[in-house]
Amino acid sequence: APLPEANPDDAGFSKQGLARLDSFFAREIAAKRVPGAVVAVARDGKLVHYKAYGMLDPDKGTPMPVDAIFALASMTKPMAAGAGLTLMEKGQLPLQAKLSDYYPGFADMKVGATGADGSLKLEPQASPIFIHDLYRHTSGLMYGGRPDSSSPVARQYPDGVAPAVEGDTDAFIDRITKLPLAHQPSTEFEYGFSIDVLGAVVEKVSEQRLGDYLAANV
Repeated sequence: APLPEANPDDAGFSKQGLARLDSFFAREIAAKRVPGAVVAVARDGKLVHYKAYGMLDPDKGTPMPVDAIFALASMTKPMAAGAGLTLMEKGQLPLQAKLSDYYPGFADMKVGATGADGSLKLEPQASPIFIHDLYRHTSGLMYGGRPDSSSPVARQYPDGVAPAVEGDTDAFIDRITKLPLAHQPSTEFEYGFSIDVLGAVVEKVSEQRLGDYLAANV
């Protein structure tokens, strides 16, 4: 095991609650929604649950090992979210603060809608974007370049993540705030640039580059 193991009861966990993981993955694997998984639950540096489920390769019948290697994407998102939450704990970044308090351009963003003729219609925001919308991906920001990106709003967004990596943070914010929102803030989940923007807010509040803040605090 990668960490020392501990009795769940001693670490404040319910053995019955952890056993629900077994039944959950048994259902998911039986329904063929996932071939298998590896789950580790730890507290204070000690493992209370470390188990492999299902198959690494169902076609070959290879069982899932606990040291399986998985391809993962978007793993900077939980890191940026963690950075934001450390600032929240310090009282420096309230969850219900307005995003425009940090970058005023977001207050002027319009919400895109599809007109009867299929054209892009712009509407005012019914409510502002809050910081908690960035964590929840309910800001109305989206990504472009998806197979289903056929709406007039989606076509306004660039393919890939270029706006978040080209130029400096201010240039990114300037580009993103010129686009329409895909939904009214706080109404619908839309996976997109929300966490990228949260990273920019972390930089504004901490007065550090995101990578430097992460290295020092996360």
